[in-house]
Parts: sequence; structure tokens; C-alpha cells
Amino acid sequence: MKVTFELPSPVVQRLRACVPSGHRSGFLAGLISKSLRGKGSALEQAARKANGLRRVNRDMKDWEALNEHAHYEVGSQTCPATALNPLRNIRPPAP
Repeated sequence: MKVTFELPSPVVQRLRACVPSGHRSGFLAGLISKSLRGKGSALEQAARKANGLRRVNRDMKDWEALNEHAHYEVGSQTCPATALNPLRNIRPPAP
């Protein structure tokens, strides 16, 4: 996928001097991927933080126990209530 963005002239000059033509896209893609590694969306980060709280975990377990046998219609399928919580399986990273 082509992406267009601007870089300061000194950065472009160093890039051209240090990275051969034909390798620059891969070089930049690697740097961007490395920089983004471990960074999730704000929603994911909030969910991880919330799921790490004891009170929230206790409340979620209580809620899931209430809904353990409940089922909901989703489109043409019947799903258990616990399957509808998109944040349920997001856990905080190990310390």
C-alpha cells in the first residue's frame, strides 16, 4: 500500500545517503512496525487496565454467573451471553 507523508529535509538526506534505493520502503516499514509493537488502541489499553482491577474482575465474574445460562439471538445464531462481551478475553500483560 502506498502512503504519502512528509519528512524534514535533513532526515530525507540521511535516509537517501544511508539506505540504498529499493530498500527504503522496507526500512521505513520495519521502523514503523518496531515503534508500534506493543501499542494497542486506547480501548484495548483501557480494557487491559480495567480487567486488572480486582473489583472489576469480581463484578465481571458475578455478572457472568448471572448470565451463564442466558442466550441471545445474534443475527440467525443463538449465542451465550458471555460471548457477547468483546473485552472479556483481553487480559493485562504479564508483569
